[in-house]
Amino acid sequence: MAKVKSNEKLNNGLIDALDLQIGLNDTGDINGLESLYKNVSQRLLSLEPMVLNYAYKTYGLIQTAIDQPIDDAFRGGFDIESSTLSNEEIDKLKNTINENKDLEKIKDTLRWESLFGGGVLIANTDQNPEDELSEKRIEKGNLSFIASDRWECVSQDTSVLAGKSDFVYNGVKVNRSRVKILTGKTAPYYVRMRLQGWGLSELESTLPPLTQYLKSMNVILELLDESKIDILKINGLASTLAQSGGSQKIRQRVDVASKNKNYKSMLTMDAMDSYEQKTLTFAGLSEMAKEIRTQISAYLKIPMSKLWGIGSSGFSSGEDDLENYNSLVEDKRAGATSLLKWVCDLRSLQLFGRKIPDLEFKFKPLRVLNASEEQSITDRKVDNVIKLLNSKVLTIRQGAEKLVKENALNLTEEEIENVPDEYTEIEQFGDMIE
Repeated sequence: MAKVKSNEKLNNGLIDALDLQIGLNDTGDINGLESLYKNVSQRLLSLEPMVLNYAYKTYGLIQTAIDQPIDDAFRGGFDIESSTLSNEEIDKLKNTINENKDLEKIKDTLRWESLFGGGVLIANTDQNPEDELSEKRIEKGNLSFIASDRWECVSQDTSVLAGKSDFVYNGVKVNRSRVKILTGKTAPYYVRMRLQGWGLSELESTLPPLTQYLKSMNVILELLDESKIDILKINGLASTLAQSGGSQKIRQRVDVASKNKNYKSMLTMDAMDSYEQKTLTFAGLSEMAKEIRTQISAYLKIPMSKLWGIGSSGFSSGEDDLENYNSLVEDKRAGATSLLKWVCDLRSLQLFGRKIPDLEFKFKPLRVLNASEEQSITDRKVDNVIKLLNSKVLTIRQGAEKLVKENALNLTEEEIENVPDEYTEIEQFGDMIE
């Protein structure tokens, strides 16, 4: 009997027979790292702009995954608050932003940040784009914003985080002072070097289950095409094919049978011929598709009700899923705040000739309230102000200003100025509100 060398692997164990990637192996790996090595890809989807472009264009699933959190983040708009701006100036600022569709440009920048790992917002003025942006020349001038991405607006630095060089947008050099960037999800060091300081695409970590989903859909479509197969057994098929022109004769025979069957719903054939019809079953496909959908939702942190339109089942009300999703939306709002501040600063320079240092943004609540819930909140705000009035913490005018600020009372600045600036009792203040 031949002696087995010590460095040769014996395939006589259960683990070896099943080809499981656990236990001891040639390299002494006891943690199963070899399986991880085989499943980790060094190819970055974030560096494939054409694939991402056409994937976003083709698949509604990818559009929803990118757009839904951003649309929810800006649902209902936002409010601007400042102690140095009057209500009329705040309204003018908001109207200018809406008329010029600045908010849509901000949302597009966030979309390209999520899709490509880097979004860019460019301030377009009458000034030379290669020169540093002059804030003094913005007042009363033309101002618009352009939403772009890291591939269309390219940094001339080896790393965009260096923050020194300018950008090139469609062949036009743009000074860095005119550009605001969002770098997406931060990548680890070695990956970040390959990305030149930009972030990861949101689809990067979702690629494995997304690939499974696309493959499963293709398999299902193929099965649907082949779900009912007609089998025609022709007597002497082999000998006929061996003859000259046999293939043409068989093709004519099949065409005659097919047309005869379709036309008369019956088939006439030779007694030696045979006809069968096989039907495929689809057991297990729905469960497989459900599991893949669950995986994709988990990777994207988007509930299935938002991503797929599938409601919660069983004892779950969906509130826990929405709470996790709301944290994702809050992250989008946090990323949008820097863009909003920059846009509002430039618009304030254009409209008022100055920046507003104390600008604050308040987004609408993520949870949609019904009419009774909204009225209950408004009543609670009024009750709180009345308690402050009774304790003489606020005057009538201060109480009115507080309610206007919290959208519980509709008064213009002139009407507020006419409100007496004195302390009051609950009955007097209640009469004023009515």
